[in-house]
This record gives sequence, C-alpha cells and structure tokens, in this order.
Amino acid sequence: MASGKVTYIAFLVMFIVVCSDISSIVNAQAIKCCHDNAIGSCLTGSASDNERCNNLCGNCPQRKGGKCKLVDGGRHVCHCLC
Repeated sequence: MASGKVTYIAFLVMFIVVCSDISSIVNAQAIKCCHDNAIGSCLTGSASDNERCNNLCGNCPQRKGGKCKLVDGGRHVCHCLC
C-alpha cells in the first residue's frame, strides 16, 4: 500500500514538472509587446522580415505593429511598438 502512494506522488510530481516546462516553452515563444523580440531573421532592410515582424506585433493590445531594428552587439530584433 505504501508503494502505491509513493508511485502516485512520484507521478504527480513528474506531471507538475512536465506541465510547468511546457508552459515555459510556450511563453518563451510568445511575442512580448513593447519589447525587442528575437524571431530569427529580422533584417532592417528586408521588406519581408519587416512585414513578418509587423504582423507578429499586430497581436499586441496597442495594435501599432512592429519593425526590425539593430541593437547593441549587432543583433537584429523585432521591436513591437507601444
């Protein structure tokens, strides 16, 4: 009987860990409004990259879109406007 409780508790802990890990992955991929977002390719001179960034940021409550921008360190990011 004790082994059944231990198995149940172990399964419950494992379930909680897996669920929290999945939610962190989903949240990590979500666009953050009013912030710089790493979305892969987002070159400032590329019309298609700017359009993709603008569309992704269009889901923000402000609905102002976004644009590719070059930040310190030479990284290109998608910046959602506020």
